[in-house]
Amino acid sequence: MQNCKYYDTEEKKKSDWFETPILSNNQFVVRLNKLTNPTGIIVENIFDKSQFYKEYDINFSDKEIWPLKEVRFINNNTIELTYISDNNGKVETKKLFLNNFLDK
Repeated sequence: MQNCKYYDTEEKKKSDWFETPILSNNQFVVRLNKLTNPTGIIVENIFDKSQFYKEYDINFSDKEIWPLKEVRFINNNTIELTYISDNNGKVETKKLFLNNFLDK
């Protein structure tokens, strides 16, 4: 397990602590939703989750230690997940659209 904190030195901001983030860019952090939904993903604004916070339900396999194969930003508003699903262990790909986010 790894905890991370992010800093914006130009704006002199720091984030809260994030437990085991799996991906980030200059606006968002992507992490597993281990507390309330062990097969979920949370995407939130790094410095202010009131600007963007969304939970996505993903059908991860519970038989795999780490079912995520690849997680990447396609662009600033789309994340692509490749993972082993609970459907007979098939590899599936899903896009998460961050369409509620307005680029400022």
